[in-house]
Amino acid sequence: MRKFTAALQHATTSTRPILLRTETDVGHGYRTASRWADLAADTLAFCATHTGLTPPMGASM
Repeated sequence: MRKFTAALQHATTSTRPILLRTETDVGHGYRTASRWADLAADTLAFCATHTGLTPPMGASM
């Protein structure tokens, strides 16, 4: 998996980061709600970090 990620990074012409997220024991079928929530949280956190999004003033983390 690391070589695949390195190849993706090398193939891009920009300095944009690449998110490669893998899950074990998951096929093409059903995914639990907690796994969906984890996937959404990871994706949103990655996007927020790399677009400069910051939490609103007074928001608790």
